[in-house]
Amino acid sequence: MQRTYQVTYARDYLDPQPTVKTFDEWDEMQDWITSEVERRVQQVDKEDRTSQEEIEYTLLTIKEV
Repeated sequence: MQRTYQVTYARDYLDPQPTVKTFDEWDEMQDWITSEVERRVQQVDKEDRTSQEEIEYTLLTIKEV
């Protein structure tokens, strides 16, 4: 059976129009999430980066559709 994954990624907790993407492959989804989080935190100072990455991951939801 084919599984499809839907990722919803908000810019912040009150984002009315979060980014929604659908993936057929788990690995493809993980690669996109990793690169998107990295893109969003690239401007953050190194000492703050880990905590900002943790915040970014809380803005994600993954659902099997």
